[in-house]
Amino acid sequence: MRIYLVRHGESAGNVDKTVYQTVADHAVPLTDKGREQARAAGDWFSDYLGRVNGRTELTNYRVWVSPYDRARQTADEFISRVPEANIHDRREHLLLAEQQFGALNDGEGDHVAQIKAAYKRDKDHGGRLFNRPWGGESRFDVCVRVHQMFGTLHRDAARHNINNLIIVAHGTTIRSIVMMWMHYDYEWFDTAGNPPNGSIQLIEYGNYRGYVHGGPKD
Repeated sequence: MRIYLVRHGESAGNVDKTVYQTVADHAVPLTDKGREQARAAGDWFSDYLGRVNGRTELTNYRVWVSPYDRARQTADEFISRVPEANIHDRREHLLLAEQQFGALNDGEGDHVAQIKAAYKRDKDHGGRLFNRPWGGESRFDVCVRVHQMFGTLHRDAARHNINNLIIVAHGTTIRSIVMMWMHYDYEWFDTAGNPPNGSIQLIEYGNYRGYVHGGPKD
């Protein structure tokens, strides 16, 4: 199975964290720059398809998308740059949503300060993955839910020969997919760092190939 992991383009929340105090997380849109990043990712992928010289096993992709607006918009822009014949179909999956940050998006207040202090404590001791903010979920929770999706991917491959996938999602979600798919230790999560907006990573036949477009050093 070949899985391309696309992080959504720059969002309004990436530019200004206070957006989350007035706009629900799922409704935060892309910026103009974010749309450009998504199109650039689609251009790279289209060029890649040209380089594989029409090998049919490499040129037909199912696109899985987080239901959040910024991921949907990224998928729109990405797919607009890819030849229609190379897209098998596009589907959404609720389990690809961003981490639920709960009270960490509340702005200020005594309860927020306490929650942030607990978050920092766990981070400083290498346990950020396990911290569940009030009203939200931990990175551990995200890992569990994305792992639940893997059964769908394996069944699609076994029953329908769908082995080429593009997943458009969020930084934490993508890292969770890589960690769980590759059976990495949880310490890998923080060392990997959050993928840049509009970047693409590849898992190919059980091997993590890393960034193929828009990586940290690009």
